[in-house]
Amino acid sequence: GIPNAADGSDDTDGDGLPNLNDLDSDGDGILDAVEAGGSDPDGDGLVEPFVDVNGNGLADSVDPAAGGTSLPLPDTDGDAVDDHRDLDSDGDGVPDLTEGLTDSDGDGTPDYRDQPGQLVSAINGVGSVDLLVLAALGGALLWHRRRQVAVLALAATGAVLSTGASATDSPANARADRWYLGADVALTRLEPEDRGGGYLVDDKSSSGYKLVAGYVLDERWSMEAFYMDAGKAGIASANPAVGHLGDLEYTLYGAGLEWAPLKEARYRRLYPALKFGIAGTSNSATDVRINYDKKHGWGLYFGAAGVWRVSDQWRAQLEAMSYDKDELALSLGVRRTFR
Repeated sequence: GIPNAADGSDDTDGDGLPNLNDLDSDGDGILDAVEAGGSDPDGDGLVEPFVDVNGNGLADSVDPAAGGTSLPLPDTDGDAVDDHRDLDSDGDGVPDLTEGLTDSDGDGTPDYRDQPGQLVSAINGVGSVDLLVLAALGGALLWHRRRQVAVLALAATGAVLSTGASATDSPANARADRWYLGADVALTRLEPEDRGGGYLVDDKSSSGYKLVAGYVLDERWSMEAFYMDAGKAGIASANPAVGHLGDLEYTLYGAGLEWAPLKEARYRRLYPALKFGIAGTSNSATDVRINYDKKHGWGLYFGAAGVWRVSDQWRAQLEAMSYDKDELALSLGVRRTFR
């Protein structure tokens, strides 16, 4: 079905047969008749139905000399190499030999010619679940990583208790300490959205850390800035033959407010707080085959915290945060105030 002039006399797959005599010129397991745009349901390497009245070796249906229409000879990735001589027809970094004729996303285009879509992070530009859902997700993460959480909780508790300070220190001293620094360990749920097909998120649970710097405005309000290494989401191809590709890494940063609803909350031993502000997202991929982008550069975040005031200068803090639909975090850490 392919004219000899289009096949050429070179030997693309190095099997000792020139392309014009080779039914699979690039050796990718997909017959030239198919990659050139023809139909070969019986897999014999001939365009069907094969009728060659003039005996020139081309099926009349694809032979202009016999009134037929030439095969299209597609070049899917536009690299000036026709698909039947191209080891990676769609240029997605995955060989045709691996992708094969499978149509993983069911869009009618076989995977060897189907370039994947794009993974999108920071999907909504705002935290997108209510606090009950966030708490449930946090509980699931805690259970999933319960051994790590136990170690982290002991470490955080030891850090604040090692100061030897008491939570009964005077409010007057506490009021004098305005600036604070903090560090958290975090369990995260990261789930970028696959738009266009071709990807699966095969690991949504991760871990990371957060650094915080803030200023106490009064007994209920404080403002803070943060930097967070949120971990990574595991990314796989929708084609099982390809499997895991790599990871999409998340970094978050931003600034916001913390509000404690109880009167003189910051001088209580235990108190709740609500958090909200603006957060930015930065991503990087560990494999060039992972296409990604973020829909929103900046968005609104919200969450809740439980605070244990160990002393005037030390606090232990547990936070459940929603930075976006695909960015949820449960963190445990300490805060140290300064004059």
